Amino acid sequence: MTSNRARTPTEFSHPVAPPDKSSASADLPAAMEQFCALLLRGDDLSVHSIGQWSASDVAAHVATTLEINVDVACGRGSPVNALEDVPAVCQSALESVVDRSPQVLVERIHRAVGELTNAVSSRDGNPLIPWHTGLQVPLSTVPALMVGEAMIHGYDIARAHGRQWHIPTRWAETILRGMVQGISPYFLPEKAAGLNAQIEVRIRGSQTRALFGVADGNLQIAEPGNARADCYVSGEPTALLLLLYGRTSPLRPALTGRVVAWGRRPWLALRFPGLFRNP
Repeated sequence: MTSNRARTPTEFSHPVAPPDKSSASADLPAAMEQFCALLLRGDDLSVHSIGQWSASDVAAHVATTLEINVDVACGRGSPVNALEDVPAVCQSALESVVDRSPQVLVERIHRAVGELTNAVSSRDGNPLIPWHTGLQVPLSTVPALMVGEAMIHGYDIARAHGRQWHIPTRWAETILRGMVQGISPYFLPEKAAGLNAQIEVRIRGSQTRALFGVADGNLQIAEPGNARADCYVSGEPTALLLLLYGRTSPLRPALTGRVVAWGRRPWLALRFPGLFRNP
């Protein structure tokens, strides 16, 4: 799979196995229940959480993102025609949420989760469906990424209140496998200027791995073969997830051994997350 500045991919055969549809669909209600429990703790949701968003904004974003992805799971596509549209789509969705009370947001989340899981389970197999930018992704990518919405934004809200937040290892792996399916449009060619490298990423404790080839501002994702990569990155699923979502710097998990790099050019591991837009 190749991505560059000029190409908008529409269909592909991905070299990395997608998330298991049954597992991702089962994980989504549990993940969102953990997120909803956080909203109902009685904490002040007006506090700043991430970027320009309050915790209330983050919660409303999760609810509306789920609703958008119900349409995606039904095969109706995404309103995001280009990644540059994402801020405007998110802002428009947030402005549509009039009642930000935790109870109302939780009801919206529960309703959307039910609709999404029904849409996924009602379709045979794991067909390709149109996602952001028209990219075709396996259906199981949608519930996997929605588990990511719950876990990453739950982390954002919990951190804003100084609370601990647990991301189960299995869920993190499911999210990462979903991310790989849809990561191509997030590649930033300008950040890869002058870079020619093969970077193999491994999810520790599983057989999931992907080879990211960067050359002349292009990205190609392949199944690792016998050739040596320039840099190998192996990470615990949760640590790798927070790193790739921009919630931690590369140095912190590296110093604790939760993410390690080796090879002919191990320093490329520090540059790798910056080659992509923050999901």
